[in-house]
Amino acid sequence: MYHWNTENIVKYLETISEIERVENDGPGGDVDTDNIYCKVRGSDEGVFVCGFSVDNAITDPSNCDVEMIEVTDNSGDGLQTDDYGVAKVYIMVRQHFVGAGATVVPRLKDYF
Repeated sequence: MYHWNTENIVKYLETISEIERVENDGPGGDVDTDNIYCKVRGSDEGVFVCGFSVDNAITDPSNCDVEMIEVTDNSGDGLQTDDYGVAKVYIMVRQHFVGAGATVVPRLKDYF
């Protein structure tokens, strides 16, 4: 399990100079956390991040334990972009979570 804390995650993402802005789009359903969008500087694309649980509904989407974290570009299917800046941010974000012990997947829809 990985402990998701939206405030701490947003603070970290805002330190990445290649990210122009970070937006919290709230949860998409009852099994995922806040959905975080990272607009990549100099690109029309970005990177999306959210945590999710396959076994339990999440009661506090900003502060909870999650089984996995989805990291994806605009494709919604992991890393598919041809934009170098987006790919670089994707890798930085993904490796941050992997280094913290999270299981990172390219899309949560495979689990539902």
